[in-house]
Amino acid sequence: MTSRAYSLTYRYEPNQGLLSTETAARGTDFSKTLTSTYPHGGLKTKQLSDAKGVSSITYKPSGMMDVMAYTNGNTLSLTEQGDMARLSNVEVTRSGSTLWSTGMYAYDGAGNIKAIGPGYGLSLADAFTYDTL
Repeated sequence: MTSRAYSLTYRYEPNQGLLSTETAARGTDFSKTLTSTYPHGGLKTKQLSDAKGVSSITYKPSGMMDVMAYTNGNTLSLTEQGDMARLSNVEVTRSGSTLWSTGMYAYDGAGNIKAIGPGYGLSLADAFTYDTL
């Protein structure tokens, strides 16, 4: 028989609101903890303990994911395009070396993706067209 216990803890900044949450699941066959931090009210990080895959996720002030760190040492980074909070590049690195990248995203006047790439080690880019309404 497997027994499990779960807990949820909230931490608050004085007079400022939620600072962090911690969700813990413990049992005879596993132990996992997920900690989320919210400085100044916006989600900033998610930290996982005993993870098999993702070890942490950080977020930009806009709310877009910034970096996802993996337990194997790889990191996936998303880059924003200016102040628009639009994706401009996705890149996977390890020890400072690029393993993979989408290349730059280009947008049309309506905010639709017009092109992506070419990415790291690639010579071709993806192009997108849209039907008129």
